Amino acid sequence: LKATFILLYYTGVRINEVQQLKIRNIKELINNNTTTIYSSKTNSYRDLYATSKAFKDDLIRLYPEIDNADDDSLIIKNSNYSGGEIARVAYTKTVNTQIQTALNSKDYTSHGFRHSLITRLSEHGESIEAISQFIGHSSVKTTQNYIQTSQNKKENLGKLVFPQILNSIDSE
Repeated sequence: LKATFILLYYTGVRINEVQQLKIRNIKELINNNTTTIYSSKTNSYRDLYATSKAFKDDLIRLYPEIDNADDDSLIIKNSNYSGGEIARVAYTKTVNTQIQTALNSKDYTSHGFRHSLITRLSEHGESIEAISQFIGHSSVKTTQNYIQTSQNKKENLGKLVFPQILNSIDSE
C-alpha cells in the first residue's frame, strides 16, 4: 500500500490509474522522470512526472529489485486485486479504509490526494493551465473547481496527514 500512497501523493494519479501501472512505468519514472499512462476515465493518455528527488528515492526504496522485474507486471501484486470490476472496487475500498483508519475519520478518500496536489501546486504559484495539464484534466474549469473545493473543504489530505497515513501502514 505504501507505493500506492506515494504515487497518489506525488503525482495526483487516480486510484484506478495506480491499478493499471506496470513495472515499466516505475522504471520510466525513476530513469526518465516521466511515464505515459492510459486513463480509462478520460479515455486518453497522459504523463506522470517524478517531480522530486524524494519521490524517486521512495520509488527506488520500494522497488529494490526493479531491474530484474518483468516490465509488463502490474505494480499491484496482491492476487486479491488483480483484474475485474470487483477487484478494482475492493482495492479502492482497502486504500480508502486505510486512510480513514489512520485519520480516524470517514471524511477522506484517495481522491483527496489529487485535490491536495492541485491545491499545493496552485499555492506555489503554478498556472491553472500548467496544473490542468500536469494532472490530466481536459478542461481548466475542472482544475479550478478542484482548487475552490479544496480551499473550502478538508481536502488538503496530502499536505496535512500524508506522514500519518504512511506511518500507519505495516507492510510493503
